[in-house]
Amino acid sequence: MSKSILIGLGLVLACAAGAAAAAGDDGAPRLQPLSKEEFSAVMAEARRRYRREDPAGQPWEFLDREKLPRLLDMPEFAATFWTLKQPLIDQAGAWDYFRLDTPSKAQAVWARILPEERINDPVREGQRSAESLHVYYADEKWGKEAGAQIAFLRCLPAAAWRVKHMEPLVWGMKNADWRAGSGPDFRQCVRKQREEVGGISETSPETARGLASATIIEDRLSKFLLSNGCQGKGPDSCVHLLPALVELNPHHAQLPRILQKLEPYFFQRVQDTSLDERETAFLQLVYLTAKVPAVVDHPQAWPAGEMERLLAKAVALDLLLANSQGYNPFSPVGKRIVSPWMALAAMQPSPQAQPAALQQLGRDSASSKGCLLSTEQKLELPAPLLLGYALGKLEREQTSCRALENVKGLSESYVQAATLQALAPLEGLLAFIATPGPARDEVRQALGAKCGDSPANDLWNVCRQLAEEKAALLAAERKQQEIEAAEEKSRLAREKQDLVERQVCSEQMIEWAGGFLRKSRKRQHTEGVTSACKAWPGKEPYTLGVFIYEGQKEEQKQMLVTLIDPTQGKVIASYWTLVEVDAVTRYVDGIKFDTARYFVQPGLRAFGIDVGTYSPRSADGGYGPMRTLYVREGAAIRPILSDMAVSSWRYLPGRAPWENGNSENPDREPETETFSYTIGIAGTRSNAFADLLITRSSDQPKVKATTQLLHYDGKRYPAPQQMD
Repeated sequence: MSKSILIGLGLVLACAAGAAAAAGDDGAPRLQPLSKEEFSAVMAEARRRYRREDPAGQPWEFLDREKLPRLLDMPEFAATFWTLKQPLIDQAGAWDYFRLDTPSKAQAVWARILPEERINDPVREGQRSAESLHVYYADEKWGKEAGAQIAFLRCLPAAAWRVKHMEPLVWGMKNADWRAGSGPDFRQCVRKQREEVGGISETSPETARGLASATIIEDRLSKFLLSNGCQGKGPDSCVHLLPALVELNPHHAQLPRILQKLEPYFFQRVQDTSLDERETAFLQLVYLTAKVPAVVDHPQAWPAGEMERLLAKAVALDLLLANSQGYNPFSPVGKRIVSPWMALAAMQPSPQAQPAALQQLGRDSASSKGCLLSTEQKLELPAPLLLGYALGKLEREQTSCRALENVKGLSESYVQAATLQALAPLEGLLAFIATPGPARDEVRQALGAKCGDSPANDLWNVCRQLAEEKAALLAAERKQQEIEAAEEKSRLAREKQDLVERQVCSEQMIEWAGGFLRKSRKRQHTEGVTSACKAWPGKEPYTLGVFIYEGQKEEQKQMLVTLIDPTQGKVIASYWTLVEVDAVTRYVDGIKFDTARYFVQPGLRAFGIDVGTYSPRSADGGYGPMRTLYVREGAAIRPILSDMAVSSWRYLPGRAPWENGNSENPDREPETETFSYTIGIAGTRSNAFADLLITRSSDQPKVKATTQLLHYDGKRYPAPQQMD
């Protein structure tokens, strides 16, 4: 038994639908209704049948073929709940009450008996999708006529039924796909018609029901188009009924007569409609696509050269539509009805027009300046026509507009040609191969696309030239890559050396030090200020690091001196202290390691940390960085010499800015004397530590160097005395 697609919809809408089903709503004449008693008796019997209370197959007691159409025509029936309608609609299908006279009448019948399904509801202006019609399935008990009507209602795209304010196919072009995306075309949908709920796919088999429906629909469409022409609107429009007929049977015997009757509308009267130039061109392509098989099957019905004229017109329309905004070429399924080229390729055996004629047609089509054909259009064009178009473009503009790469089988034809005669269809390309330039490059690339490593044939040496150029290009690329790799290696080495010289700490080092400080019992303030890192001068792969953090007071900073083992990812020795910040000492931007060979004991090497200082111009003199020496003792690091100046300066006598009138001559550069201090290891020892020899040198030639010896007192070295 057939069932509605949306079984539950009637539960909500049945009561409200009664008023909408008043007699005369669809313009059809009303039949004599049943009496109240007759109606009640039939509906009571329908209720028993739906509940399966009557024996299966039992003849109707109160219903016959004369009463059924009168019953279905009654508003009271339209307002009835769907469960009571179902047995009666199934019986109407079995008695072939539903016939395919015209599309609009078929729609009106179902709109009248199923008002709850809103079958007549049109799409609104601005709406971009059309809802499918919700009608019954024709089960095995339905007659062939009724089954054909159901197939037609289900398989013709929804826009054909729902779009009333404009040409449905044009609406489909501008909005969604004519066939709403993927799915079977009209022919497959009809011929694979199911007798129960379910979808249809490419692999679904054709059915006896579907083949019977296809025969009836083909007959009704051809008769309707011959009698009505293009007078109908909405579902009766010839614009979509013609391709529907051709999809069902492109070899229909009456197709030449139908096309000749409809041609004035598509190429003359359509000009008088509200369609714009692109929409008109679109509809004309629909007509030409339908005409291709008729010209092939019935050449005697047309003047000589009709196919060439048809294709020339198709090319002109394609060029007009190319790259037009608002032109939707549909999906591969929907596009079959608007592509003469697909129709031509689909004919079996393929009745290609003379290749020379198609090639000339392509040349003629290339006269307009610029690249107009879209990629989709190129993929559909016959190879000879597209080749001619490419040749015309190459001759005029030195580019084929990428048409060559879309010529089907071009490269295969080249490498398979064993003789020059076999290359004759391509000889127009030979002239471009001999002349360097963009046209030559494009032609060779298109011909050589299928060369591979060992082409079967290469009569024009295209494959050999491309292989040699490719090898040279690869060699040049390898050379360039080697140069770039060497430059990159050098750059990275310079960056690494720069980082080493600037003693920059990596993010990993900073993270390890910060984690160590947070875990220690020192302070929780780990907001970094500055840092310096340098490789440990010993054999171990350690890294020295000094990290300055904010302190709890504004005038204080935290200093963490570390020895880090990167292989373990942790600090293995450390020293933490608070340092005072003042106008002279620069912990923020002046901190650096000194790893000279300070062997204060055999096997014990000290290292220095220099902290920058600042001396204002108004001072009598000042110091450079201040150096502190540290040694590692197990997990601890401790200072052994603190705050020794690495350099100092002073004004020469009488050369200070404020002396002898110097302030009156601000452009005069004051003269200074600069001293440098170095640490050396003496040959003597104090308390097991080597004595330190401090040497002061002046930049003034006549000033002799002075020295001072520092003795270790068991804990540290004293600060050097001033050497004046």
